[in-house]
Amino acid sequence: MSYKTVLVEDEVIAMSSLKRILVEFENKVEIVGTAANGPDAVGIINELKPQLVFLDIQIPGFNGFDVLKRLDYKPKVIFTTAFDQYALDAFDNLTIDYVLKPLSADKIAKAIDKLEQLGQTSDARIDSLLEYLNTPKRISIQADNKIVFLTPDEIYFCSSDSKYTRIHTYNDSYLVTKTLSQLETELGKSFLRLHRGNLVNSIYIKEIIKLSSVKWIARMQDKKHTELPISRGAHKLFQY
Repeated sequence: MSYKTVLVEDEVIAMSSLKRILVEFENKVEIVGTAANGPDAVGIINELKPQLVFLDIQIPGFNGFDVLKRLDYKPKVIFTTAFDQYALDAFDNLTIDYVLKPLSADKIAKAIDKLEQLGQTSDARIDSLLEYLNTPKRISIQADNKIVFLTPDEIYFCSSDSKYTRIHTYNDSYLVTKTLSQLETELGKSFLRLHRGNLVNSIYIKEIIKLSSVKWIARMQDKKHTELPISRGAHKLFQY
């Protein structure tokens, strides 16, 4: 059987390597499209409806897990990733397979063999993965050589950091490619946009301090007791 396949990979060298390796499997894999970021991947997969996707986890826009959650079509999936094996133990029994970078023909061959052995049961594994990611609601974050999953209750606030966003827990912070607006949509009603540069979990606001009639700050309950600016437009949220 030849699988119509989409490749999702943002690194040019890795994409070229994957294409070169898959030439050896042209009787089993037909490349019909490629994408280098999350939004493009969702569009191409939904449009072309491939049977198989080689999906990098860490890609711009939003990551590979978020791509899966946005699909209205359910392909078979082989993850490609630079993360070590232990970082993906949670998915070991849920996905078809994952291939650790650097990619090689042997690794790809084993993944394709596994796919063929699983057959229709791979669909159930993708369903299980999506259920795992969505219940309870959580977001996934790449941090060094691991993937961190956070529920909204673990997030104290989010702040703009150059072209990126930094998510803050009680004691740690993680840099992500999602915008504050995207996180505001994902995280729910307890998160307030106090300023264009921050998004705050209201349950962790310790106090509102009025430094002047126009300058207010929110002091948070994180370990550093971070003080965040409140825009004049957001003052109405705390007036009584």
